[in-house]
Amino acid sequence: MMRNYFKTAVRILSRQKVLALINVSGLSIGIGCFCLFLLYAIHEFSYDRFHLKADRIFRVAEVSKNDAGKERGTAGLYMPLGPAMKKDFPDVESFARFNGYGRYLVRADHSVFNEPVAFADPELFSIFSFRILSGNPADPLRDPHSIVLTRQKAIALFGSADPVGKTLEIKIDTGYEPFRISAIAEDIPTNSSIGFDILGSFEFLAATNDRKDGVNSWRFTYGDETYVLLKNGSRLNKQPERMTEFRSRYVPEVTATKVKPAMRNATTFELRPLRESHTSTEIDVGEGYTTDPKNIWILIGISSAILLIACINFTTLAIGRSAGRAKEVGIRKVIGGHRKQLAIQFLTESLLLSVISTGLGFFACQSLAAPL
Repeated sequence: MMRNYFKTAVRILSRQKVLALINVSGLSIGIGCFCLFLLYAIHEFSYDRFHLKADRIFRVAEVSKNDAGKERGTAGLYMPLGPAMKKDFPDVESFARFNGYGRYLVRADHSVFNEPVAFADPELFSIFSFRILSGNPADPLRDPHSIVLTRQKAIALFGSADPVGKTLEIKIDTGYEPFRISAIAEDIPTNSSIGFDILGSFEFLAATNDRKDGVNSWRFTYGDETYVLLKNGSRLNKQPERMTEFRSRYVPEVTATKVKPAMRNATTFELRPLRESHTSTEIDVGEGYTTDPKNIWILIGISSAILLIACINFTTLAIGRSAGRAKEVGIRKVIGGHRKQLAIQFLTESLLLSVISTGLGFFACQSLAAPL
């Protein structure tokens, strides 16, 4: 019986090609837009949630409040911050500094490339869940002259997914420094606040001529982000007075002639949860980018409105089409058609249009989302 309903629905719709096309195109565009914006929202809100220890990982930020009480801060902080927190706070299990904003000339297999190169402490791989595919999985950055490549970057530079043990040269100052590839990491997910293709040891970076003066200095920064892993049960992130006291112990205050005393007291270190890093627009992260959650919800609202308008349009056209088929309904009743059968027939036609529109909407969404 249902087969007959669908055969009849196909025949009727084939005779009403224009109305069917308008119905399908409008609803499929609405579904496609809604799904595309929804996928974008899910992606933005899923940042850094794949790390197994994400609930214990925090990024240190230096935050100030202006006279209106509005917060503004930066995550690019002092080089000795991580070691000092490890020494002063028993709550800190481990720390890792990360700098991923520099571009260097890189020489591999006699070819030279201009590539972004990041540097991090060896503890990065024990704090975060970046998977090592080959090489030294336990401690790939312990040697200052070791380097880690992602799988795609290894193929781009060496034509092989496993060049472990080979040498990669990076131009530092006026000459090329040799680095031994110690490990190949899985490609970094796009929903990660920390991203790299070529990762060197922070110990090497700290020993360069440009960095030597800042190793133990609390007077200037190089844009290094500091991440800490707190021990289970620690409440350090809920105790701002401890972070304020810690900052006053190390960071020299500027003179009162430059900054009001109230503003000096309003500046402190804060531990911001890793999972909130991507949506913390008040924290400057150098060349990284953040997303304002308000904008995401606005996009979802717009896409929902588009889908609602498409559904209203679909319903209106369906009612208009059925109203013009009064003669057909009368003939069906004369030859013995029941009200229930007529209702099922009309619902079958709407269902068929809805299924086609949903399929086209999903296909359009997948096609547009694939390159992103």
